Amino acid sequence: MKTQLAKYHRIIINEGKAEGKELIQEEKIKAHHDELLKHVAEKYADGVSEALTSIRVDALRIAPELKVSFVNEIVNHDILEIRKTDGFTFIDTLFELAHTSPSVKHSLVALCSVLATVPKGIEYITHKGVTEVIDKIMNVNFIPNAFVYFLCSP
Repeated sequence: MKTQLAKYHRIIINEGKAEGKELIQEEKIKAHHDELLKHVAEKYADGVSEALTSIRVDALRIAPELKVSFVNEIVNHDILEIRKTDGFTFIDTLFELAHTSPSVKHSLVALCSVLATVPKGIEYITHKGVTEVIDKIMNVNFIPNAFVYFLCSP
């Protein structure tokens, strides 16, 4: 958490401008991926949230003109294991954790929103034309119960 706050502080100090003009290195993305896999296997929600947040923070740190390359690198590395498993079993596990952990929910939706900013990322989260990821994001329980009650009441 301390390192995440330090990264946000550097962004604020730089007046919202990205720190570097170079792309995040492949080794760093691999390290994030390995950390994510480890924490998902352990079902450790705080670790999953931290790994997902680290990827999103890296996306915030890079220059806007490099955002497409960054998302392409995430997709090429198959960070959500969609291509490796030829489906959504890994991301299903992430959504299960999201239902019990607000921090995982926030981090997962934020990462998916980063992926959805470029065409290759959209193709990735809609693997083989399946919109399961988008459907799950829409159903992650964001609508407050009072709002649902208001809509359903006579």
